[in-house]
Amino acid sequence: MRQSENNMQILAVHLQAFINYLSIRQHGKNLLDNDRLPTSLSTHLHDGHTVISTDLFYDILDQVRLQLQDEYLGLRVGSFLNLNALGLIYQISLQATSVEEGLYYLRNFVDATLPIVQLDSRLSQGRYTIQLSIKDDPNHLSRIVLECVQTIIMKELRMMCVEGIEIQARSPYYDSHYPEDFTYGKHHEIEFENIVLKSTIRSYRKHCLDYLVPQYLQFIERIKMDDETFANKVKIAALNLATPALPKLEQVAENFNLSPRTFQRILAKEQLSFRMLTDSLNKELALLLLRHDGYAIADIGYLLGYAEPASFLHSFKKWYGQTPGAIKRQL
Repeated sequence: MRQSENNMQILAVHLQAFINYLSIRQHGKNLLDNDRLPTSLSTHLHDGHTVISTDLFYDILDQVRLQLQDEYLGLRVGSFLNLNALGLIYQISLQATSVEEGLYYLRNFVDATLPIVQLDSRLSQGRYTIQLSIKDDPNHLSRIVLECVQTIIMKELRMMCVEGIEIQARSPYYDSHYPEDFTYGKHHEIEFENIVLKSTIRSYRKHCLDYLVPQYLQFIERIKMDDETFANKVKIAALNLATPALPKLEQVAENFNLSPRTFQRILAKEQLSFRMLTDSLNKELALLLLRHDGYAIADIGYLLGYAEPASFLHSFKKWYGQTPGAIKRQL
């Protein structure tokens, strides 16, 4: 049974996602009205256990909305949460064997941690549809929350499936700026072929995500301690969007609500390019992954997005002057 609207408690990490996104979009500004954030909450937002009231969640979310003035905020934050989605899917893959089971655990996660969102499903003519809604919602904020959750569920469905999956999403706010897998609909919905439910869920065991995701998150926290430059914000965004391979320039620029050309021009003012930043990140990530015995050297190249082992070896020798095997023996 779902909680009554007035008593709903929301896991604070859902709010932290919006605050983190705000921090990379804004520069040199007072991000939030800290008087509205309890002292204990501001230090425990990301611990995975803290819960907040629905009223506080909406209050802070509205501050984020007003500061960014971005009608596609939900879509952008949902995309921004790639690393978090990867961690959740790994946990689901340890329990589920099929996509249908995976969706069951995903639904339970949403019910338990973001109970304002209602997920309803139906089968019709070989198609499976998930409808997302919020009861008695404060309209403009519901769009943000629903499109964020919608984007995350679509991302996680693709992560679950061994084979490619065609997903059709619908939104009553659809326009030409939405992702290509969206179209107009009266409700927020996700639809795909029913046969997908019986598909075997992809195993992430060989990726050692129980090690990789926390390490990426710790890396992000270290970068946050550095100067608040645009380049550092780009690094944080790139790591959050990692699959674990780093994203392409266009994807990162989109998360900053910038055209690729404007995005590159801002980086150039700091005497940097996107290629230089991703090369620097891959250099550190390669060494980080090399410390874990569960990864073969070829696995590390694959995880970092190198199509061929030789390309990874070439880059590694350029960074460190030695082969990965030689460096690993020294660690």
